[in-house]
Amino acid sequence: EVQDIPGVLAVFAERRKDSFGPYVRLMSVTLN
Repeated sequence: EVQDIPGVLAVFAERRKDSFGPYVRLMSVTLN
């Protein structure tokens, strides 16, 4: 289930990358 979180964040990031892309990237790097 935990492995699904990065995938969800990736989709969320694509939808909101214009709002806070850099922040989501930092979260992705932290999780990965």
